[in-house]
Amino acid sequence: MTIGFAAGFGACLLGAVGFAAGFFGPIVLNPEANQGPLMGLFITGPAGVVLGGLLGTLLGVLGVSKARGVAVLGAAAASGGAAVLTAALPAPAYRGNLVELEVTDCVLPMSLKDEAFAYWEKRLAAAAWARPRQGWKDAFPSMVAGDPGVVLSVKTLRGVGLYENRKPWNKGTFFAGKLWWPRERYFLRGATCTGQVGRVGVYAPRGEESKDWPAEKLPSFLNLSVLEPATPEQAALLP
Repeated sequence: MTIGFAAGFGACLLGAVGFAAGFFGPIVLNPEANQGPLMGLFITGPAGVVLGGLLGTLLGVLGVSKARGVAVLGAAAASGGAAVLTAALPAPAYRGNLVELEVTDCVLPMSLKDEAFAYWEKRLAAAAWARPRQGWKDAFPSMVAGDPGVVLSVKTLRGVGLYENRKPWNKGTFFAGKLWWPRERYFLRGATCTGQVGRVGVYAPRGEESKDWPAEKLPSFLNLSVLEPATPEQAALLP
C-alpha cells in the first residue's frame, strides 16, 4: 500500500466516520445538548482527518499490504466512531433535591409582602435595562388570592440531590447525588397552617418558571420552591 493512498484513504475514512458520529450522534442520542452537531463539524471530523492521515502514512511507511492496511484503518475508524458516540451520550441531569423536612413555622404569603417587594426592587435596581411588569405591586393581592397556600419554615433532617439517568438503557431512572442549595422556606400549595408545625415529610421541591419580570407566579415572586410529596421510589433514595 503506497504512502499516498494509505494517507488519503485513512484521512477520508476516519474523517468521514468522525464527522458522521460527531454530527448525527448528538442529534439522535442527546438532542438537548447545546453544542449538538458542532462536535462533528469542528472537532471529531477534522480530528479524524488528521489522525487518519497520520495512521495511513505510518502504515504506508511500514509497507503494510493494502488488505491489512484497509483492515487496520477500518478498525481504527470503528473504534473512533464508537468512542465519539459514547462521548455523545447524555450525562445524568440534576432534577432537584430530595429532602426530609420538619416544619418549624407556618405563615400566610401576605405576611411576606414587604420582604418580596424589597427583593424585587433590589433585583430591578441591579438590572436597570429590564422593563418591569406593569402594576406588579398592585397585583400582589390577586396573586395571593389566586394561588392559595402557606409558607413553611423548615429544618432539613436528611437530603440528597436527585439526578436522572438519560442514557438509552437507563433513561428515566434516578439516583442520589450531591445536595444543592437546601432552602429554609417553601411554598405549600392548597394548604393551611393548621397542624403544620412539627410535621415531618419527604418532598421533592420544584421551582416554577415565570415569563414575566417580576415573576407573575406567587411562589416565584416570593423566591420559594414548591413542596411536592416525593414518590416512594424517590423516598427510597434517601440515606
